[in-house]
Amino acid sequence: MLGGATFALFFALLGWWAAHVRGTAERKGLGLHIEADGHDPRVLGDVTRLRQVLLNLVNNAVKFTAHGSVTVALSQSETPDGVAAHVKIRDPSIGISAETHTRLFNRFVQADSSTTRRFGGTGLGPAIAKGLIAAMGGEIGVDSREGSTFWFSLTLPRASEVEARAIGWRQRPRSQRTQPACTCSW
Repeated sequence: MLGGATFALFFALLGWWAAHVRGTAERKGLGLHIEADGHDPRVLGDVTRLRQVLLNLVNNAVKFTAHGSVTVALSQSETPDGVAAHVKIRDPSIGISAETHTRLFNRFVQADSSTTRRFGGTGLGPAIAKGLIAAMGGEIGVDSREGSTFWFSLTLPRASEVEARAIGWRQRPRSQRTQPACTCSW
């Protein structure tokens, strides 16, 4: 069952995931980067499930990356139905063959049979992530040429002024809501 709450889209996702994977990335000598446009819309949705999806994808990126950095890029656009959120997790990992792309989001599937021995895991994470994103009306996928880019996109309803006030958030005039783009690194 999906929950629903009003939250600031990027703040709720960006400020959260890095703390959970920073230690593992540092032990491996990997960098973590965030790229986001400056607008942080208030939306309605299941922030807990979105965080679970993001954490799974970022953990996998860190797990399968031997050197370099993992980047989470978040962008959004206004639509008549709400805010279309686009999240990409890029890494210079071992990559994934084109044949594997279509089955990677099935339960208990990993890129190849040696993956479990080398990296652990069950192959359930991407399947669960796909189910959660689909339940929210979104799409999830992977592009892999050099490294991998896992992505998900979904449209979340905008929080109304009344809903935002109910949680103590005062909407600034639209002209004051856009901030400079953010690029952060650890």
